[in-house]
Amino acid sequence: MLFESNDAQQQAHVLKYFQPDDFRQGKPHLVEKLRAMVAAQLATMQPEEFLDFVLTLVTTYRANASPDQWNPIQVLEQAGFQVLLHATNVLAVEERDDNIGNLHVCYKQSTGEELVSIIPDGHVKLAALKRQLCTIFATRGNVHWATATDVVFLGEACMLGFVIFTNRQQGNDGWLYGFNPRRGDFPYWLCLYCIDDFHFKALRLHNLNSNNFTSHWAIDDLPEEIRQQYNFCNRNNPVGSAYAGGIS
Repeated sequence: MLFESNDAQQQAHVLKYFQPDDFRQGKPHLVEKLRAMVAAQLATMQPEEFLDFVLTLVTTYRANASPDQWNPIQVLEQAGFQVLLHATNVLAVEERDDNIGNLHVCYKQSTGEELVSIIPDGHVKLAALKRQLCTIFATRGNVHWATATDVVFLGEACMLGFVIFTNRQQGNDGWLYGFNPRRGDFPYWLCLYCIDDFHFKALRLHNLNSNNFTSHWAIDDLPEEIRQQYNFCNRNNPVGSAYAGGIS
């Protein structure tokens, strides 16, 4: 993998985000560090983006499509944002001059109607909810299983692109995972394999011409066939595209 490369430029890139000792302390330590990097990205999200993201977790949980051991519905209720359990999207979050501690949350219901609710002490409640989710995302084990959003966060944290192969066909002729990253201008790209949308593993590709196994490339060395397939599956932000904002 890129972490094991003998290339000086690649090593310099890795050492921007990791210390050599991180790789001597074993897999549990490295997993913990990677999860912490994902959680740190979660903490930087804007209020409406963050609450809208939590709603996607609620939707997944309701569909019985999440293997996570925590309940996002319960967490949202306990945090004081239970009104959003009837929402499909969060459109805006504002602090008003009438009370600096309150939040006005604009959201859309399944009927398409847009409503605004006041969350008393919402600023404090929102900060507490963020801290709780960051803890959940940073915890090792099965409390939270990585999803495509985690991969997006990790790519931003380490400035790495991910080429994700999958066991499920992604529409017509799409065999790379479409995970809608924020950008495509990462200097280095790594291979992953995604199983059933939740389980991600490191992947090495076998080059039949050289009999070598490859897991990473600099952006200019990304094989054209993989570049084309990646762009087909991630059309909003193809390889080389600049930062587009958002989380996915």
